[in-house]
Amino acid sequence: MRRKLLKSGWHTIFSIAVCSVAIGINAESTLESVSWISTTEQNRWVDKETLDLSEWDDDTTRYIEIDEETKYQVIDGWGGAINEHGWHAMKVLSDAKRDEVMKAIFDTAACAMNIGRISMGANDYSLSLYSCDDTPDDYTMSNFSLEKDRVNVIPFALAAKAINPAMLFWGSPHSPPAWMKQNNNMIDGSLKTDDATRKAYALYFQKWIENMELEGIHIYAVHIQNEPNITGNGYPACEMSGAEMGILIKDYIGPQLRTNGLATEIWAGTLHSTNPGFTSFYPEYIPPTLGDPDANPYISGVGMQWNALQFTAEVVTNYPEVKMMQTETQCGNFYWQPEYNAEAAPNDWAYGVFTFHRMLQWFRAGINSYCQWNIVLDEKGISNSITNPWPQNSMISVDQTTKEVRYNPQFYAAQHFSHFVKPGAHRIATGGNYNVGGMYLLSENIGEGVTDGDMMAFRNPNGDKILVARNSSPTDITVAVKIGSMKFKPTIPANSLNTFLISDPVAVRRDAVSVVKKQTVSVRSVGATVRFSIPAASGTTVTCVILDAFGRTMKKLERSAVNNHTAMIWDRTNEHGGNVAPGVYVARINSGDTPSVHAFALQ
Repeated sequence: MRRKLLKSGWHTIFSIAVCSVAIGINAESTLESVSWISTTEQNRWVDKETLDLSEWDDDTTRYIEIDEETKYQVIDGWGGAINEHGWHAMKVLSDAKRDEVMKAIFDTAACAMNIGRISMGANDYSLSLYSCDDTPDDYTMSNFSLEKDRVNVIPFALAAKAINPAMLFWGSPHSPPAWMKQNNNMIDGSLKTDDATRKAYALYFQKWIENMELEGIHIYAVHIQNEPNITGNGYPACEMSGAEMGILIKDYIGPQLRTNGLATEIWAGTLHSTNPGFTSFYPEYIPPTLGDPDANPYISGVGMQWNALQFTAEVVTNYPEVKMMQTETQCGNFYWQPEYNAEAAPNDWAYGVFTFHRMLQWFRAGINSYCQWNIVLDEKGISNSITNPWPQNSMISVDQTTKEVRYNPQFYAAQHFSHFVKPGAHRIATGGNYNVGGMYLLSENIGEGVTDGDMMAFRNPNGDKILVARNSSPTDITVAVKIGSMKFKPTIPANSLNTFLISDPVAVRRDAVSVVKKQTVSVRSVGATVRFSIPAASGTTVTCVILDAFGRTMKKLERSAVNNHTAMIWDRTNEHGGNVAPGVYVARINSGDTPSVHAFALQ
């Protein structure tokens, strides 16, 4: 038996908003549709050809198996840094062009980012060194101000929120105010450890969260310190031991936020493994935070980045109840390597593939969310370091002279995940013998023992399955993808990144029941007809529009409700009186309340 897969662009076959659905059909009478997007160096986002679905026949060639019953971590989302440099770079664009760029990043129909990282004061991509209170010895925070953030950071965040109201914003300082530090400088040094300074710093966190809220930016979480074991790079930084982080959480920041009614999550982050040898962050930072019985109740998650990848499993094993976030994707152009180019940001194809691979590695390690670093930079991408102005990559580059907007390979690498895998999805198991890429390293930061793989699968809350797969070989590869008792068999282009969206509209709708006024809408076949039983207030005119899998209207039914109910019968004919073919159909019902959508199959 062979069945043709339906596809409509790279969306699911139902692009309308779908409520949960109750249907009365056989569980085997399903239709799966597969959409496929492929990216190569030459062609960045290609909607591939229609595929065929056939029964699995013990294929002995290269294959991938998707097991949606075996679930791993839940996915919270995808994000990037709301850095000052990014909004400043977009100021050369017209309002319309800037809005186009922002929609490409945050619109759910595009890259669909839903997480924004905001620095508490300056970072290495700020236009100047500043904190939110640069008045020496202002322990009461009477001069706390977001004035400098109102120029670039806050407009950036608010523009993202306007496009995606579900945005989640979190914050982390690169450095406390200089006067709180032992070296009286935002570059390097460490926080003073006297009680007055620690109290002031806890109040600083509180003020930042509250003032951001007043600006219209809700902060759902704070990470205590960016890369607390990395200094000496010439940009805002603060050395902080694990013991000090634990003290701040349990004795100062935690109590300060909770006593003042703030439910903002507190995360131990953003943690890094250090040079030389990339020793594990775990012994230094996890026992004094998550392992401390007084600090642990305040902690919701652990933020990790860069070389922390190879030690993430220890957190998952010992503290499975906490969330984990990859907080800053590994930026390219490694200045400590011989091939370092001080004149150009590494916005090339190799870095896009590198980012794709890092995402596979981090999610296989168990994280719940993934943040890029710079979303937008100018064409040079140079940091503000006073000792090593390091040109870094970005998802999007804006040429300040020509005003050209370039969507770099990193953008598409991220979009292969973020566009398709929705918040609330689960990573699910994959198997098979498909593994062609091996280790893909642009730096020596990640040990050879890190778990690798060329594919990964997810299951969205609505039941869609997502398969991401790369082919880093120089030749096309044909692979059989097994899901349940069926398969599809794409030929994946050489040197490509790919995402397959597998939709099963009937099976999906079995997960939940649509409710109208707390009653179930029933859809069932009776002989040669389909019967709809719809709760609705008496006297309400109820409409039922029948659509086929391509969204074409087949028939419109209309009837008034009597005794808070109406029944409609469809004789399986179209508007012209002809009989419709077997397949999957959709009933769009409006009963005077929130419209609902119901999928069903005809034999």
